[in-house]
Amino acid sequence: KHIKKEPEPFTAEEREKILTQMTGQVRNLYEFAFWTGLRTSELLGLRKCDVDISRKVIFVRKAIVHGKEKTTKTRSSIRTHKLNSSAFEALIGQLKLSPKEQDRVFLNPKNNQPWRDDRQIYNQHWCPAVKKSGVKYRTQYNTRHSYASSLLSQGEIPAKIASQLGHSNTQTTLSNYARWIPENN
Repeated sequence: KHIKKEPEPFTAEEREKILTQMTGQVRNLYEFAFWTGLRTSELLGLRKCDVDISRKVIFVRKAIVHGKEKTTKTRSSIRTHKLNSSAFEALIGQLKLSPKEQDRVFLNPKNNQPWRDDRQIYNQHWCPAVKKSGVKYRTQYNTRHSYASSLLSQGEIPAKIASQLGHSNTQTTLSNYARWIPENN
């Protein structure tokens, strides 16, 4: 039986310590990850045509898994995601750095080409940044947990968070993150 690992979200202080170790396109990607809760495959699959700047939303439609473009993990993962101001600023910063001829939003800064998969960015950027920051090591997937837990801690409605994360129902969200709801502490 598969035993699911408990979420270990980063605190706001830990998030800032990690982001301080990053620059340019890599920082934009991870700042966007922390403020949207997108899966890494969804971040890498985000295309410029999936961005609506005037409405401050993105359309999560694609994912990059092992170098191949696929649909998202589940049908409910296909969604419209409303961006908060921090996510929006990271996105705008990234779009300024991204060559016009590239369709993808987040690119490898070494060659301005789309990332092949998450291993490359994980090994070359995430692991070194976490190590340099002095923060207890956790995988980059915990940027997603950080987003969800911070919204719940602020009293956000679980149904809205489920929609933002691409969960099929609020039960999935609550089973993973209920302990961050203020009245459950």
